[in-house]
Order: sequence, then structure tokens, then C-alpha cells
Amino acid sequence: MDESLRQAVYGAKDIAPTTADAEVNQAYQSSFRAPAISSSVGAITNGAQQVVEERKKAEAAAAAAAAAKSDPKNFQRLPKEDGGFAFFDGEGKEISAHEYARATGNEVASVLADSENPIDISYVNDYKNLRSYMTAWQNKDKEAIAAIQNADETGQLKKIKDPHELMKRFYQAYPTVYGRGGFKGANTAGQKVGTAFIPKYNSSAGNGWGGVDDGSGIGG
Repeated sequence: MDESLRQAVYGAKDIAPTTADAEVNQAYQSSFRAPAISSSVGAITNGAQQVVEERKKAEAAAAAAAAAKSDPKNFQRLPKEDGGFAFFDGEGKEISAHEYARATGNEVASVLADSENPIDISYVNDYKNLRSYMTAWQNKDKEAIAAIQNADETGQLKKIKDPHELMKRFYQAYPTVYGRGGFKGANTAGQKVGTAFIPKYNSSAGNGWGGVDDGSGIGG
């Protein structure tokens, strides 16, 4: 065999590669590197997509939790040892009777109507008194207004000239119901149990305004 032919067949080491050979070799090596690069790009793309999907799931979960919190169906009214009730929102957080009533579309007096707690009983009765007094104001019934104010031994009703101020004072009279501070600020008592913020109309007497209801119902 001719020596040059033999070296060409068996690839002699001492034969320097041509420019064309180098280009072919580079292309050959690049063909093996390409899948690795493509694989890296694919991994980055998949990772970004996964982040987006996880973010969407987190946002959906947060939206569902917010909806559950505000859904009246998930609110609870549970009995307490003092004869009253504890109220909770959709997340199980304790709220006031006032907040529960607003969320469920009820009056506070309605959600406390069957309470056996002395403060709640006073509230239910006093709420009826409040509505009577507000009606007298609205109708400008001076005689009824005077009768109510004169029956108020504290004299505070005569000092209140604005309905908004009256409501503010009523909230303060029942801090356990409205979740606000009492007459002397946060965490202080309101109306004394067994007394009324607004005297009750005594229909059985035929005239004037009487004392607190006996707890048998919402006013007379």
C-alpha cells in the first residue's frame, strides 16, 4: 500500500488538518452542544411558567379566602355561658353583634332577641325606646319629646340636640354590643344593667314615659 494512501486511511497524526477539516470538526462538536443549550432554555421557560402558575393559584386561594370571610353563610352565632352569644366572621375571628348583624342583613335587636344575657335584654328593650324617641324627633312631636326627656333622670337627653350625637351616645351605652368604648372611652362600661339609656313609653299607664321593660319583649 502506498504510504500516503495508508496514512489517509488510518489517519496519521502528523498530518495537519486543513481549514476545511477544522470547520467540519467545529460543526460536528456544535451539533452535540446544541441540545444542551436548547435544554437550558427550555428549563428556564418551564421554570417561569411554573412561577406564573403558582402565582395564579396563590391569588385564587387568597380571593377564595376573602370571599369566605365575607360570606354571611360562614358567619356564626354561638351561645356563651353568660346567656348571650359570641359572633364570628368567615375566618373564625370574633366580631361584635353589630358587625354580625350588618353582615347578615339583620337588626342588632333581632340577633339578640333570644339572648338571656342581662345586658342584651336591656339593649333589646332600649333599642325599642330609641326608635320611639327618634320617631318623635322626626315627627317633631314636642309633647312626646318632652315626655321622654322629662322621664330621663340623668337629664342627658335634654342636652343632646343632634340625632348623630344621640346615636353616638347610644353606641357608648352598649359597648359590648357595638364593640366600641363606653361613656369614658375604650374598655369602659356603658349603661348600667337594669337601666335604660332612653326611658320606655308606658302604654299601660296611658300617659307619660315609664322605666325599663321587664324583659318579656321588645317594649310595650
